[in-house]
Amino acid sequence: IYLSNVLGHFQSEISHVPLSEYFGGLMSQYDLVVYLGEREDKELPEAFLSDIPKFGNTTVLWIRGYVERLLTRDKDYFGFQILRPAGGFDTIHYQNQTLRRRDFERIRPIQITQWGLAQMHGMLESPLGSVPFSVHAKNLWYFTDDVLQDSSYLVFCDLLHDVLRIP
Repeated sequence: IYLSNVLGHFQSEISHVPLSEYFGGLMSQYDLVVYLGEREDKELPEAFLSDIPKFGNTTVLWIRGYVERLLTRDKDYFGFQILRPAGGFDTIHYQNQTLRRRDFERIRPIQITQWGLAQMHGMLESPLGSVPFSVHAKNLWYFTDDVLQDSSYLVFCDLLHDVLRIP
């Protein structure tokens, strides 16, 4: 519901479709599809995963975990991969700004494997190094963090203009 309110700022018509009701081709009826990856044991329908690269005109906004279920289908298609969970990321660097972040939990760091294909947006930093906050490749936008809290929310809201292709 919170995400619906944020998207409502852009005067969007919003439909909630549970994954259990997803069928092949449904994605083609929408400009934007949002998936919130919250539970590791959540089954993702084959039709949903195969439709993401198939319907390139539909933007897919994937927030948080388990995007590797999509990425392992074709390792090179999106140009990035997900690393083992890690913690300690307490800073976001975005557009020449440094924002503090509370490290609520471990994230699944992004590693870009094809820089010409995948574009990084913001960096998460820990004492051990830095990783992309978000990545955009083809029709997929992936955010590794819980974007609805803390300073992550500010960066997410700014990037929504790009996600929705609104100048």
